[in-house]
Amino acid sequence: DGGLLDLVLCNAAVTACARSQAWQASLSLLQTMSQGRVNPLPDRITMNSALNACATVAHWEKALHLLELQSGRRGLQPNTVSFNTVINACAKSEQWQEALHLLYTMEHDKRGPRPDLFSFNTAMAACEGSGRWRTCVLLLESSIQRGLQPDVVSYN
Repeated sequence: DGGLLDLVLCNAAVTACARSQAWQASLSLLQTMSQGRVNPLPDRITMNSALNACATVAHWEKALHLLELQSGRRGLQPNTVSFNTVINACAKSEQWQEALHLLYTMEHDKRGPRPDLFSFNTAMAACEGSGRWRTCVLLLESSIQRGLQPDVVSYN
């Protein structure tokens, strides 16, 4: 099917842009796809790759905006990877409040994705970078209470 092949190629292009820190090109391709100027509409893979492009260069505001757009599109609801990618962008930018807000959303939105160990570890990294070690301890305890098994990253 040509449409599926086009989608795979567009997703590969968005991912390649993300990996090479060409976040503007990644977002431009996403916008072109979203406007219907090429055959495939973006899917969750496209969105997560664009989120990763923003996270790679610590553009947390752009990543958060994309996540909000993704939340409002039927069939593109964000998953755990989507949220984790934006939490990572926040951590790289020392935006610990935003990272905690996203983690809180994951924990309390009954229809949304559940946080995993990476969610907690990345939120802890955001707090640690801002000297909020007490919050890190609380996050570690919270992850354990949720039945997650901390790893080496959790304790560092």
